[in-house]
Amino acid sequence: MNMSFVFKINKILSKYTYRVLYPILYKVFKNKKINLPTLNDSQEFLTNVRIHKLSNLNVVNSIESSNYNLTIIVPVYNVEKYIGECIESLLNQKTKYKYIIKIINDGSTDSSKQIIQSFMNDPKIQFLEKQNGGLSSARNFGIKNIESDYVLFVDSDDVIKDNTVELLLDKAYSEELSIVEGNYYYFEGNKIISKMQRAGEKLYGFACNKVVKSSLLRNFQFEEGYVFEDTCMEFFVHELAGGKVGVVDEYTYGYRRNRKGLSFSASNNYASLDSILIVPQILDRMNYLNVPIDERVLETMLLQVVNSYNRYYYLNKDIQKKIFVYICNIFDEYFSECKYMASKYINLYNSIIEKSFNLYYLAVKSGKY
Repeated sequence: MNMSFVFKINKILSKYTYRVLYPILYKVFKNKKINLPTLNDSQEFLTNVRIHKLSNLNVVNSIESSNYNLTIIVPVYNVEKYIGECIESLLNQKTKYKYIIKIINDGSTDSSKQIIQSFMNDPKIQFLEKQNGGLSSARNFGIKNIESDYVLFVDSDDVIKDNTVELLLDKAYSEELSIVEGNYYYFEGNKIISKMQRAGEKLYGFACNKVVKSSLLRNFQFEEGYVFEDTCMEFFVHELAGGKVGVVDEYTYGYRRNRKGLSFSASNNYASLDSILIVPQILDRMNYLNVPIDERVLETMLLQVVNSYNRYYYLNKDIQKKIFVYICNIFDEYFSECKYMASKYINLYNSIIEKSFNLYYLAVKSGKY
């Protein structure tokens, strides 16, 4: 039997049980004392299992917005099966807007380069090469020199609909928005597996499937060496947009369900911790650039805690305690002057402020945040 399927079923049953018994468990957990590891022990463990590159805070990307309306940035590494389909979807755009496609070959060792070169007769294609450094490194390479008003990130095994550029830029220009995003779907082969229809104006945290005002990326880079690098978008770029964001109701992006992909495999190893470990790097960048760390950022942080737990929930409790101590330290260091006044994540927030692992565990296990 597929073990990931077993994990999902156990998780659903566990959450249902904890939710039903929540009032009883809350009383029991609140009064139960538990010993936590020290911050030094927690940090030492996390450093040993996931070693990362330090941020370069002093980033300045060149922005020239006169030549194109849009730059599409596509990092490529060993995707010979999919890169052709991806490029075709980018070239097949039915749009009045002028766009360029920057394809960054991140040291591929398969035939990806040869497939890309077969499209080089199209003037919209700009082919760049670099030594292998990972997805974030390739994206950073692509945004060093931007010659457009907006940027769209596309992963090399995904596709976009043929009206994506038109829909997103029409909305962006007509309403003078900094970020515009569409709905998306997952596909495998020629079959659509599921569709994600948003309920409101809230943006998703992914880097892809949104046009971003180039000026927001002037002092931005994706943190390198992490799996869940998209976290940078939600914390940093969304915050810089200052609410000037919008969505379109149409489906604009197709994510390929690649079961050998990095994000899929990360949920089964210590790389699943990256979505929490990356946070101090992002908050340091925000402090460096004097971007306010306010209640909106705090709510994003609480959502990140929830999403991160959903990635590492299978790890044993001793490790989860170390992660909890690390999370509490982030709140002490970056959010000590910011109080959470909303109700959406109030149980989770209180458990972290009170440094109660039991109540934190109950909140994430039950879904009663």
